[in-house]
Amino acid sequence: QNDVRTGWFMRHEFLKQAREELQKLNEKENSEALSTEELWGRASLIAEVEDGKAALPHLYRVLESDADHVGAHFEIGRILLSEDDAEGVKHLEKVMTLAPP
Repeated sequence: QNDVRTGWFMRHEFLKQAREELQKLNEKENSEALSTEELWGRASLIAEVEDGKAALPHLYRVLESDADHVGAHFEIGRILLSEDDAEGVKHLEKVMTLAPP
């Protein structure tokens, strides 16, 4: 029972911090452009706080900033394939060409 309670508490704290960081990034974007890493961070946070589908538009924004962002291609590919969208294969193939052997 303590393990469940501890796990729940840790997840709750993580999500609380993720929402706070997400809010900071959204506020920052109101006054200046976010860097590629900030866009990636926001997409990752949205995937954690909401879900992958909600993160998709933000992952595409990462690719607008850096067309060769391996993490964004991987996550887009994974999310699209989980929705039976064959377009995800192209993103995973891109990962294989970009990622070191």
